[in-house]
Amino acid sequence: MTPFRRLAVLSALIFFAVMGFAVDHGRKQGSPLPIIQPIAFHNPPILLTSQLSPDASLWTVITQGFSLNHETQNPRVQNFIRYDIAHKNLTLDVLNNSRPILYTIVQAIQTRNLPMELALLPAVESGYRLGVQSGPGAMGPWQLLPQTAQEYGVTVDSYWYDGRQDMQVSTFAALSFLSDLYNSQNHNWLLAIAAYNSGGTTVKNAIAVNQKNHLPTDYFNLKLPDQTQDYVPKLLALCEIIAHPDHYGFTLPDIPNKPTVTQVFMTRQINLATASAFAGVNLDTLNNLNSAFLYGILPNQGPSYLYIPATNTQRFEFEAKHHSYDQYWRLYEVEPGEFLTTIAKNHQTNISTLAKINNLSSLMLQPHQTLITPASTGRIRKTDLVKPHETLASFAARNNTNISSLALINGLDPLQPIRPEMRLIIN
Repeated sequence: MTPFRRLAVLSALIFFAVMGFAVDHGRKQGSPLPIIQPIAFHNPPILLTSQLSPDASLWTVITQGFSLNHETQNPRVQNFIRYDIAHKNLTLDVLNNSRPILYTIVQAIQTRNLPMELALLPAVESGYRLGVQSGPGAMGPWQLLPQTAQEYGVTVDSYWYDGRQDMQVSTFAALSFLSDLYNSQNHNWLLAIAAYNSGGTTVKNAIAVNQKNHLPTDYFNLKLPDQTQDYVPKLLALCEIIAHPDHYGFTLPDIPNKPTVTQVFMTRQINLATASAFAGVNLDTLNNLNSAFLYGILPNQGPSYLYIPATNTQRFEFEAKHHSYDQYWRLYEVEPGEFLTTIAKNHQTNISTLAKINNLSSLMLQPHQTLITPASTGRIRKTDLVKPHETLASFAARNNTNISSLALINGLDPLQPIRPEMRLIIN
């Protein structure tokens, strides 16, 4: 847990103490818990792999979807197979990291009918870590660069939220990007995967050099950057091990063919400290699943959902529906000559809370600086049910909104159809 996130969490806890919030307040006072308008719901996912029991291994689903030649006789692939065997614990740690997000990735790949080898690409990119950032500015499990992410509709410049760390949003964008690379690289998946690492122009230039010199233009005969030379063999080696774990002395982590994480939608703003108390789950776990929320607070604009461990979802929804509380934050632009004391007083909070929420190292403010400030009145978000045969476009038109806004707020893939009786948040 980073110092930045730790400060944000502490600030939220202080704020709740100031506002007199307590999860068990109703019970401690002996008064009944108030029944208020439900503030949480979720849309159960479709089990696309219905031919298998939900208790079957997700690795079975993955290996059944393998369609690429793993080039196991290639020396570069053999080298990484040997490496993974020699570093078995490290390899298994990476596979264990996939537990919260692998089902989401597999489902997205199945809906697009793509090679299931792509489900293992985040192992090479990030070790399946949601919040990891590389030197060049790539972020999240798919290590998307800001420009690439924005081209595929991912919000990266929000004060509150970076969708590259959102397990579902980043997966949708990465798979769309990979599909476009496949189309631009002569419908060759190894070239597309290489281009994902070093860029489509780099791969095309390497192909042009080989063509000029009358050399083969397949991936293994191209002269590419050193990292890209290793990138594809690393992936193929891991795929081979997943396909034949017993042969290589591996026992794969037990990951069932069902969600281990639930996407829970909120009609009110909430922060992760409160969500942790409602769900009865460790705050670090919730922070990791929801790394996209940069301050540990559900934005007042943008995504309206949290990722909650599936085993804790029912408890979270019950607690969220049976506790009356006001949690609402907004952005405030500092006016010239304004002091933190004045801002705190005007927002019915204190200097310590504001400083910690905003990770301020100094109490001196700059004109037009942006702060997160608490407000005492929460907003209820409007929701509506999808009608039979309704598309995302027709639903958006009926509710006077647009597709991109609906996709962002509800974590939807704009390319995929919506289901009747889904409940979507509108504003």
